Amino acid sequence: MVPTLPFVFLTVAIALTKLVRSNKHLSGILSIEISILIFLNSLGAFSYFQTAFVEIDSRIAAVIFVQRAIPVNANILTEPSDLGVLPFQDAFTHIYTFSFYDLDANSPDATEMALQDKLSSSNYIIIPSQRVLQSRMENPTRFPKGYVFYKTLLSGGLGFHKIYETPCDVFCTITYLGDPVYWWEQTASVFDHPTVFIFEKNS
Repeated sequence: MVPTLPFVFLTVAIALTKLVRSNKHLSGILSIEISILIFLNSLGAFSYFQTAFVEIDSRIAAVIFVQRAIPVNANILTEPSDLGVLPFQDAFTHIYTFSFYDLDANSPDATEMALQDKLSSSNYIIIPSQRVLQSRMENPTRFPKGYVFYKTLLSGGLGFHKIYETPCDVFCTITYLGDPVYWWEQTASVFDHPTVFIFEKNS
């Protein structure tokens, strides 16, 4: 449908032109509406550019935080198959992964018992993006085990408490309409501005 967009724009422009010519009193209202539309679109575009390209990458910001807050030899559990974990692997020596993707797939390598073993030996949990978390939290019937894990983790029921979550300033709030984790389909935001969660085991 993309090649038809110029014809759609032309059709809309011709219709608006004829409408204004036949109703002179609408020209002022139309000018105001167009100005508001241009302003809102410009604000959204600027907010996205500021969030995704001007500000420091959210994964790098999280690494800077953990380098100050976490001992370099701490045992850290994280998710595999996510580019966001690479900066953490360069900064810490004891990073272990568990395939949360396979938790509900009856994989012999991703059982609840294996997860408990990983949790018991970990001091910190790093979720490098909302990719798995969002889908599991929004689909509890499809991913019952994943849903229970993330819900319990977020509520503190696993014995870990959150010490870091990627902050969302005013531009981020505008870009993601107030919710960078659950509002949008997460493919784009995971690459542009993922939300990183870091949990520390209760002492």
